[in-house]
Amino acid sequence: MGSSVVELEKLLPSLIGKRIFFYLDAHWEKYWPLRDELEEISRTHKDNCVIFIDDVLVPGYAEVNYDLYKGAALSFDYIKDKVEKVFTDYTVHYVINGEWSTRA
Repeated sequence: MGSSVVELEKLLPSLIGKRIFFYLDAHWEKYWPLRDELEEISRTHKDNCVIFIDDVLVPGYAEVNYDLYKGAALSFDYIKDKVEKVFTDYTVHYVINGEWSTRA
């Protein structure tokens, strides 16, 4: 196993034409691969996938936990340009867990 981006690069070409559900979990520490993961997905699954991204800032709910990278919040604005490479047309939905004030 390697980094998520390297693994996606190896795996996704074999899944072209198949609709995929991607669950992407934000990371913190030294490297945040989320933008690179979306870029990789756009190469093989444009308009043919569903993406769920965990730990995103929910507008209007600052008390709901979200991830930070180099002091910046994981917000839709941070990934919007990459999402637009994956989808020609899209809608964004936010899901708030019943236990939103705690982290597992």
